[in-house]
Amino acid sequence: MSKISIISVFYRNISMLNYMIKSAFATSDNIEKVIICDNSGNKSLRVYRKDKRIVTVPGRNKSTNSSLNHGAGLNRAMLVVNTELVAIIEPDVLLLNKGWSVLPDGIDLRACVKTTYSGVPCYYPSFMVGRTKKLKNIDFRPGGKGLKYATGAYNDTGWRISLEKLSVENLEHKSCLRGECDFIPNGVWDKRTNEFWLNGSPIAAHFWRGSEPARRGVRYKQEIKLWRNIATKISKRKAKGKVK
Repeated sequence: MSKISIISVFYRNISMLNYMIKSAFATSDNIEKVIICDNSGNKSLRVYRKDKRIVTVPGRNKSTNSSLNHGAGLNRAMLVVNTELVAIIEPDVLLLNKGWSVLPDGIDLRACVKTTYSGVPCYYPSFMVGRTKKLKNIDFRPGGKGLKYATGAYNDTGWRISLEKLSVENLEHKSCLRGECDFIPNGVWDKRTNEFWLNGSPIAAHFWRGSEPARRGVRYKQEIKLWRNIATKISKRKAKGKVK
């Protein structure tokens, strides 16, 4: 089985990052490294110093002491990847079931289409899995070479992949607010909290703005409690050998 690395850009809320990492290892047997670009500057990632599976890279601009944007952070993390496969996963994502970390022959990228612009599919940047050799040389920064969309949503860093000629396996999008989700409880979430499905089953969930509680409003405490319970259940299923 091909090895995979996870790359993620961390800003704040270490608990969300912990849930993502634990759920990833609970649902995959081929993860070699989790590479975290530290954009926080608050030394909270020191908790991983003794875990050889987790690598941290600096994510702040030394000259200005400011955070890098998401795309620049992905660029730094990608430099450390040496596995055949790479997954871009934001800290406020949970991996729900096995199958997400392998790609069929002939597929370069597994991702979920968010929208299209002039016929070009734009993918959710929160969760995607690809072949490293296909993604290694992409500049994920807004305004990077070849970027066609200069303003608004189409300047999203993760959507740089849309401009590459890749063989894509599309994930299905499910909205928790609309009651479409299976693993995540429906009806209590922000409208952009969702699940990604593969072959009729959920494999990942994105807790929109989960790492930025100040931007989530009054429901955040209720939502984070549910998210923590879900992450705990995933880890217990792994321990009991029940992960699908």
